[in-house]
Amino acid sequence: CHCARIGTASAAVLDADGVEVIGLHLPEFDLSDIATLEARAAALIEARGPVDILVNNAGVTILGSVLETPLADVERVFRVNFLAPYALMRAVLPGMIAQGGGDIINVSSTAGDRGAATLSAYSASKAAVSRFTESVAQEVRKHNIRVPALLPSTVNPEMAASLGLKIGSEDRMMQTADVADLVVSILELPQRVFVRDASILTTNPQ
Repeated sequence: CHCARIGTASAAVLDADGVEVIGLHLPEFDLSDIATLEARAAALIEARGPVDILVNNAGVTILGSVLETPLADVERVFRVNFLAPYALMRAVLPGMIAQGGGDIINVSSTAGDRGAATLSAYSASKAAVSRFTESVAQEVRKHNIRVPALLPSTVNPEMAASLGLKIGSEDRMMQTADVADLVVSILELPQRVFVRDASILTTNPQ
């Protein structure tokens, strides 16, 4: 599991490299409100011009069996984890195509590679992100747009702790800064190549 702290860490590194960063993130903005999200994205693009880099990272999850999980909660997980990235990609792609290139990194999860008990909604939403990313990458690579999927395993921040996951000490477990470094490394690759997907895991979890 991961959380918006990955986006914050990535933004900090990109900002330090001179990239203008604009965030649409929880809890200040409800990413499950897709219509408002689309309107806000359109307004930003109208005001500031085409987007060069989009990092879709926001994620929410719930723990519970299928019988314990209300359908409304499952819908919210899918709206934030899958439909919000879908909508934002649709918003930025026309400008990227017009300018002849761009980068979109979609943060999925290793949980999307395989199911796990009590994580069915989250795992399914992240699997959707991974397959969607792979499909769109094939559509837009001819426009010099790179669309990789990044798949972290459990990251140390508050979201993991709040779910009762075993996160260990900071010097042993993966940190948001580690994921941010991978985001930037992918972006810094020569434009002629792109990473289709990349998993990042803790070397020796406690």
